[in-house]
Amino acid sequence: MKKISLISFMILVTVIAYCQSKTAKKNYEKGTKAIESEKYDEGIRLLTLCIDEFPTANAYYNRAAAYYQLGDTCSFCNDLKKASDLNDFEAQKLYIEKCPSRITIRKAPDSMKSQNLKVKEIQVIYSKCNSDSIVTYIYEKPKGEISTSETYKSDTSPVYTIVEEMPSFVGGEKERNRFLAENIIYPLTAKNAQIQGNVYVQFIIDEKGYVTDVKVLKGIGGGCDEEAARVISIMPKWNPGKQNGKPVRVLFNTPIYFWLKG
Repeated sequence: MKKISLISFMILVTVIAYCQSKTAKKNYEKGTKAIESEKYDEGIRLLTLCIDEFPTANAYYNRAAAYYQLGDTCSFCNDLKKASDLNDFEAQKLYIEKCPSRITIRKAPDSMKSQNLKVKEIQVIYSKCNSDSIVTYIYEKPKGEISTSETYKSDTSPVYTIVEEMPSFVGGEKERNRFLAENIIYPLTAKNAQIQGNVYVQFIIDEKGYVTDVKVLKGIGGGCDEEAARVISIMPKWNPGKQNGKPVRVLFNTPIYFWLKG
């Protein structure tokens, strides 16, 4: 099987079986050859057939190569993201390099500082073509040391979902729940509008145990989404996850509950 390099347009030999059925495998190989021959539309059509039957990282990656040559930035980034989600490290690096944009709010708003005086600035990293975003809070530690959740450009090491030794909150689940209960501030806007429900948040525990790359996957509005991201971002260090005895980055998804009493 072949994988196309998006930048140099060279062909790389791989050892992974990308499509299970004979039909999907045939469409993958024909699609890749079409892209090599600069028949990009044909390559996209064939790789789409392969993906529809059995989606794989390399099929998305090679289709992204065709979109790249056609100048379709959104489709290029979307396919890179899908390949990255399937644990393609090369796709992840290219996505980080070419797709996200960043907004930095140098002065944290007063409403945020009233909840957490240590917040110094806020960074929002968002996709150019959809509403996905990562909220990053930069805050001062007591001794003046600046601490920040990691951003896309600061760490491009692989991210795992399951490892031999999963990360754990110091003190266990009970202490984590206590931390959330003691630090969540129900937004006044949400209270007044009787907004309640679950905010689903994604984040990474890095090799040192810090919470990084906080992202709201599904929100409920009224300030609850921002509050959920804030509380996750200020969590203390965890015990990092380990794979083969070495600390690694591990991805988490968790709901944050907002319920009004009565």
